[in-house]
Amino acid sequence: FGRYNRVLLYTSRKAIMDIDLVNQTVAMMNPQEQVVEQIAQPLVRVATKPTKKSEVIEILKQQGLNNSAIAGIMGNIDVETGGTFDFQQQEKEGTGYGLFQLTPSGPLPKAYNKFLEENGLTDDAGSQIDFMIDTIYGKNQNVIGAGNAKKLRESFESGDASKVAEDFMKIWERPGVPHKKRRLDSAKKFEKELNSPSSAR
Repeated sequence: FGRYNRVLLYTSRKAIMDIDLVNQTVAMMNPQEQVVEQIAQPLVRVATKPTKKSEVIEILKQQGLNNSAIAGIMGNIDVETGGTFDFQQQEKEGTGYGLFQLTPSGPLPKAYNKFLEENGLTDDAGSQIDFMIDTIYGKNQNVIGAGNAKKLRESFESGDASKVAEDFMKIWERPGVPHKKRRLDSAKKFEKELNSPSSAR
């Protein structure tokens, strides 16, 4: 999956899916219904339930990441959310929020909110992951540093889930309490799961 496609994916995936859904629905309506539906556009995506683990994995797959990279990132999300994988997860006795538990005092939340506004997105699991990918492959690399973004790209291509988990923790997450072993153990578990024959079906 080429870098160009991966960078573009975050900006087009949601818009294309939403527009196609509208077009397909409108095409089946009579003329009067079409007028009403077109007035109601654009669609506003509103989350109605917590994100499931399988949904987060699928979003990461749609980004074109290999299984080792996905496993390493999932190992971090597992620890950050306490195993809920809920994009609305609030940190217990803290200010962290989301899949990556971003804290208001850091540079990432401000950049994320600007990312949402510039791309016309709403906060959900897909947007949070799109932003993370954009800081590594896209125009927001300056948020974590271009050198750090390059290191993570190389780590993602290493084929080593444990390395990805540790590098992502150190470079992107930068947690106060690392829980490194838990992240690596979780990453290995996800790697085994993703590489199993049943997962490929």
